[in-house]
Amino acid sequence: MRNTTKEAFCEVYDIIKHMDKEMQEKIPNNFMNLIKENKALNYEFNIDYKKDIKNQILRETKIILSLIYRDYLCSEEKKKELLKLDLEEIRREEKILQEKYEINFEKRKKEKLIQESEKPKLPIKIEKEKWYIKIFNFIKKILKR
Repeated sequence: MRNTTKEAFCEVYDIIKHMDKEMQEKIPNNFMNLIKENKALNYEFNIDYKKDIKNQILRETKIILSLIYRDYLCSEEKKKELLKLDLEEIRREEKILQEKYEINFEKRKKEKLIQESEKPKLPIKIEKEKWYIKIFNFIKKILKR
């Protein structure tokens, strides 16, 4: 696991420990164990909770916290709304990537056909060895040994 991810787990763990007990109980124990096991041990995280924490935490921490909120802390209605927004964002990103790296296979096939048709076609004559010459050459090889 990357160091920034481990540091983000460390930040998330500290933030969760500063939450109300009621909110902490909504987060499953196995998820908390995952955070504990994967957090950076030598990373010192000092946050001033009196100030806005958005500017004090890593991007990965924000992502993990948003997932925790969506999956465990918010209401079902809000969860559906957030999932819908996530899907819209994913589709938007996919569309951008598709436009950026557009691969038009039909166009490539046509270009290949045009290139092949422009090549001069030479008559290819394949001469087969006659059967009696094959036998003669085979016997000749045996006798040379």
